[in-house]
Amino acid sequence: MTTLTHMLWLDLETTGTNEHEDLILEIGVVLTDMDLNAIHSYSTPIGEHGLAEFVLTNKEDPFVLNMHTKNGLLSDLAEGCGVERAQAEREILDMLGHVGVKKKACILAGSGVAHFDRRFLAVGFPELDRHLAYPTFDIGVIRRAEMFWAPGWLPTRNDEKPHRAVQDAELHLADARTYRDAFVAALEATR
Repeated sequence: MTTLTHMLWLDLETTGTNEHEDLILEIGVVLTDMDLNAIHSYSTPIGEHGLAEFVLTNKEDPFVLNMHTKNGLLSDLAEGCGVERAQAEREILDMLGHVGVKKKACILAGSGVAHFDRRFLAVGFPELDRHLAYPTFDIGVIRRAEMFWAPGWLPTRNDEKPHRAVQDAELHLADARTYRDAFVAALEATR
């Protein structure tokens, strides 16, 4: 088994929750070492031809339409910002290669990554998905455990997510640092 050396904090913005029917609108990643030190970040809208028009005319999910209108993502897409999925995938893999991240040595991290983002990666970014290690680190699970069993133990940071990919990935990383510090402090208190 390859030793895990890095974490790729990832967030995707999509048109919905079905990886076979819905589209990826934006990808953002923050690469860290295993101690959560940021090394590099990358973000881009997915500027596929006609994507903004498709989203603006697709009234099936008004929640998604409203969210991405308010946060400016649809405006960015309409203005032609972003790159095609294949180029975004190449650029992220190039970033990993430039830093020296070996195949299967990087764990996918974020909030909801195990049951949401990983499914979309398998369909939309298959080479990146195959590059990542099998396990995922889902900070959302830890956040929910705190909400259920120790509400108020630590402040949560994701109540006001901007729903822009790299900013959300950075919030998830900040959550991880908060929980890590609390776990370390709890461990030190038992010694």
